[in-house]
Amino acid sequence: RHAGRGGLGAVMGAKRVKALSVRGTRRVDLHDPAGVADAARLLSEKSFGPATAKYRELGTIANLLAFNRMQALPARNFADSTTAAADELFERARLVAADLLEAHPDDIVSNEDGWAVVGVPARLVSWEEVGTVSDDLSVEVDTRLGGPTHPYGTHASVVELDTATGGIRLLAHVAVDDCGVALEEASVEGQQHGGAVSGIATALWEAGSWNGDGVPLTATLADYLLPTTAELPMIGTLRPAIPTGRNELGVRGIGENGAIAAHASVLNAAVDAVAHLGVTNLQIPLAPEQIWRALV
Repeated sequence: RHAGRGGLGAVMGAKRVKALSVRGTRRVDLHDPAGVADAARLLSEKSFGPATAKYRELGTIANLLAFNRMQALPARNFADSTTAAADELFERARLVAADLLEAHPDDIVSNEDGWAVVGVPARLVSWEEVGTVSDDLSVEVDTRLGGPTHPYGTHASVVELDTATGGIRLLAHVAVDDCGVALEEASVEGQQHGGAVSGIATALWEAGSWNGDGVPLTATLADYLLPTTAELPMIGTLRPAIPTGRNELGVRGIGENGAIAAHASVLNAAVDAVAHLGVTNLQIPLAPEQIWRALV
């Protein structure tokens, strides 16, 4: 029995995106189905303040269910475009309020009730008034991502090998993955589990094979092996949660880590377990026959 460890980070490329439309009257309308109300609240509060912003998700229930567990790239795009649009909308609303209050825009401040002139809180224009007076208080902006984000992870595995048969059993696995800010903890943990199981399956069971004529020999799940809970230990998860500075939410990817790092971790553990017997190299998947032949 021996522990092995391995870890790799996944990279996602930069992409130019079309931003969201953002409308006023104390409400931000999200016209991108990849948006999430909670993420919108966090972002737009930076521009409007927590007491002055209300939010409404436009889209079907299916969109809400599909995108509440945001993928990394939409989350990053959504973060930067929403912030840019909200900032611009705030400044446009300030200009409208300044016109209504007959004051210079630099002298206009906002609070939870609306807009006022600095030092004259009694002169107030509500958010609803600003939205009603303006026929086109909406914003569309184009944003470009600040660069790729890099999720990082290190996985550790403990395996047990039967030197008589080459059989291998995974006893423990821990995934330490940094996805930056977790928008939904349960979803992130689920992706850690799913990614790790994908990598573990690559290391221990999954393999495609064909005969000399190119006919697949692993065409069913009776031949192409996949793990079930019976073959897996409880997977431990940890998340450092170090925000990235390359988007407003501070998010990174998460699901890729396990798929990349877990199989290397399991393979390293298997090699470590038999290294004292002179075995220095094994290939995935770790079929018992391969391990047995390496030992005899």
